[in-house]
Amino acid sequence: MGAFLALLSGVGGGRCAATPDSVALPELDHGRLQLLVRPDSAEVYLDGVRVGLAADFVEERSALQLRPGRHVLMVRKAGYATFRGEFEAVTGRTGRLRVTLEKVAE
Repeated sequence: MGAFLALLSGVGGGRCAATPDSVALPELDHGRLQLLVRPDSAEVYLDGVRVGLAADFVEERSALQLRPGRHVLMVRKAGYATFRGEFEAVTGRTGRLRVTLEKVAE
């Protein structure tokens, strides 16, 4: 797991599966987060701001760029349990997070 992600828990009345991982990158002044989310049409919020759809952050080159420090990530889609996690971004590291949102009964 490494020092990049220090957390990750799902909330929202359902269950979500999350698997964190991290790798080192040379000489960056920011951290990055690559997302592998099912369904990939889920909306992604970073620190309360919508930043796009999960599909936008699948490739390493399109990973979320994060200033070092603590952040809150939320992944949500209507009809699915919401994932929410807090993590610490570290300069020069890319975190990879796999999240599977589970359908909720309507």
